[in-house]
Amino acid sequence: MRDVLDAVSRTVPEQKAHLLGFAMAARCSSVAAAALAAQADQGSASHTLLAAQSDFSEPGVLSLVISLRQIAMRKEAMQRRGVRRAKGLRTTELSGGG
Repeated sequence: MRDVLDAVSRTVPEQKAHLLGFAMAARCSSVAAAALAAQADQGSASHTLLAAQSDFSEPGVLSLVISLRQIAMRKEAMQRRGVRRAKGLRTTELSGGG
């Protein structure tokens, strides 16, 4: 992300970038922005996240399509194995597979 912010600075040196991320891109940009902030890098003026869940302590809107029981089962399986099995990653959470 630093490269992107540097490119913006070269194009409009008098302005800082305003970041906008949607869904998965928002998650990725929030991780990158947090990493830059940890280095005291103030390269962007703002950061807007749309349709992005960045706090996974609660299921959020996923609870509309997956039950708390299914979430608990997946959590237990991941704690037992440490990671998700590749077979489980082939299907989406929304399809109920995996």
